[in-house]
Amino acid sequence: MLDRVEVLTRVSEALQWKKSARKAYLWAIDNFLSTKPKELDEATLLSYLDRREKAGDKPRTLKMRFYALKFLFRCYSIPLRLSERDVFATRERRQRLPQPWLRREEIEGIITRGRGSCNKQELALLAISTTYGCRRSELADIRTDDLDLDARTITIYSRKGGRVATQIVPEEIIPYLSDYDYPKMTGVAMSQVFNRILEKTIGAKDGYGWHAVRRGLVTELRNAGVSAEDRYSFMRWSQGIILETYEQYEVGEVEARVFPVHPYLTFWR
Repeated sequence: MLDRVEVLTRVSEALQWKKSARKAYLWAIDNFLSTKPKELDEATLLSYLDRREKAGDKPRTLKMRFYALKFLFRCYSIPLRLSERDVFATRERRQRLPQPWLRREEIEGIITRGRGSCNKQELALLAISTTYGCRRSELADIRTDDLDLDARTITIYSRKGGRVATQIVPEEIIPYLSDYDYPKMTGVAMSQVFNRILEKTIGAKDGYGWHAVRRGLVTELRNAGVSAEDRYSFMRWSQGIILETYEQYEVGEVEARVFPVHPYLTFWR
């Protein structure tokens, strides 16, 4: 991990000749270091800028961050092959980034250790995430009224063109869902909850979020032999407007096929 004081001291000395940008560059580099990067390389730079873009940084601020970090690379004689175009062509940048996902053994560690160390909020959101693979925004949208524990159902409002789905709640996670009141939360607050869960269980992982659970679940369902049609339905993806207009599923129909081979439910027992 980079030593924050040493890095800032070195950059500050190098910036003596660049007084017009000194304050902004030091601020940007200090913010980058606050994320506790383990390495100073292109992948780390891209991951950081991607997170800042998702957090709402405007293009002008993102470019200032890029040039500040480019200066940081120069201070340490680290080659930076990325051009401004590489960094700010959003689609290209995201295609360069590895898509982080959590393996089955990592999810097992998170759940089993979390059951002894996480609070009610963290356990409720973790139980929903590992069961249904919710996006961060979908988790943030869940309210108490979306849960009917007598009927053992949960309604999830999908994003990115997906469909609203009422899904069965398995017995394994009911105790963890009943003790939380599901207040409105921002995306940033949701990410902070996820980071706290990791810190309490398997340790912090830079660049990982709720979507890493989603990717892991989809992968394990495929490995367990769940059909593509059932994976699409269970994960609430859109399969096509015309098809979805006509094709209907009874509540619990897909879960009846998925839950017996669900990779994570046994960890909640």
